[in-house]
Amino acid sequence: MESSTMNATIQSHDNSQSVEYVKLIVKTSKETHAMNSSAQRKAQRLVLAKKSSERTDKIQVLQTYINDYRQFIESTSQITGLRVCHISIEDILKIDLDEQLSIMEGIVYLKEALNSKVKIVFKQCLRKLMKQSGFFTEAQLDVIDAFMDTSKHDRWLHHM
Repeated sequence: MESSTMNATIQSHDNSQSVEYVKLIVKTSKETHAMNSSAQRKAQRLVLAKKSSERTDKIQVLQTYINDYRQFIESTSQITGLRVCHISIEDILKIDLDEQLSIMEGIVYLKEALNSKVKIVFKQCLRKLMKQSGFFTEAQLDVIDAFMDTSKHDRWLHHM
């Protein structure tokens, strides 16, 4: 627990919108059946941590995933609105860990979607669900479309 990765959290300038976004990513994956089994496998520890009553386990799992996905979170912050922030261990004890674990689960699914061969179907389904949710503007949907279509971004993702 002394590692510097134990002092991180995921934050957003609009937490309710970011939480909704990552929940829709998971829902989209399940609806499109795209890369779902791979994402489920990679997110399994997060799901189990949410079910756990042990706060220490939740913190440890969250910090492991934040450390593993830090670069991806930072590189996708323009579409997710999420960023990694360093905080004290006392502040970690005050945050809603289940919400943090859910956000991280969505990040795992997003990375799998962006690396999948069915990205276009995933993107179309995600856009539809985001529009139906009423949480996102057309401009935000357009930014996400552009981000997911950028060939430069695709080349970068394949190096991750």
